[in-house]
Amino acid sequence: MNHRERLEQTLSLCRDRIQEEVAALIGKPFHLGAPVFRLIDGHALGSEEVGSGRVFAPVRLDGEVEGMGLLLLRLRDALRIGGLLVMLPEVELRQAVEAEAWTEETADTFAEVAGIVCGALSAVFKEQFPRQVRFLAAGQQAVPAGEPVAAASLPAGEVLVLSLPMEAEGCDFGAFTLALGMLSLSGPLDPDPIRRGLEQVRWPGRMQQISDAPQTWL
Repeated sequence: MNHRERLEQTLSLCRDRIQEEVAALIGKPFHLGAPVFRLIDGHALGSEEVGSGRVFAPVRLDGEVEGMGLLLLRLRDALRIGGLLVMLPEVELRQAVEAEAWTEETADTFAEVAGIVCGALSAVFKEQFPRQVRFLAAGQQAVPAGEPVAAASLPAGEVLVLSLPMEAEGCDFGAFTLALGMLSLSGPLDPDPIRRGLEQVRWPGRMQQISDAPQTWL
């Protein structure tokens, strides 16, 4: 199994854990659909779904590997989930979603959800991934419809994107999206096998020093 396959397998196992813990948090049925994976440049995330407001939550990777990831939801979906968490009356919830009204209170509720998701990711990776890594929510940014996301807020380089369709109380939401840097999660290269390989290289047809005393070249 290569690195990407192991990473996708581990993330697929995270789905059930996230689903259970978010459902327990909001006290309502919450379901995540089949995972869809794709490999893209991290900065391309900033131009996706620009027609609707979005919430970006940076995720810091800590432990044996270090790096940054990103949680991404449509603003409407983040408001719905937050409204369920604080048991907002249906009329008020509908109004907030239609207006895409992002307030300090809704930001706090989303931060709680992001923390639960990161905890679920950390628990599954501890059990299933060969390198120990913790996922830590590191703030959030609400971006109104039509506005770009600052490049500094996006993970750099090649990222593996996991998308999970969401459903709560029988209503279909948009996708829950998690993006993780491939280089970060591959961990540092072990220099010993590289050094041993270079030491054993023999390249016929070129000059090569075969002795230091006396200095001899062939």
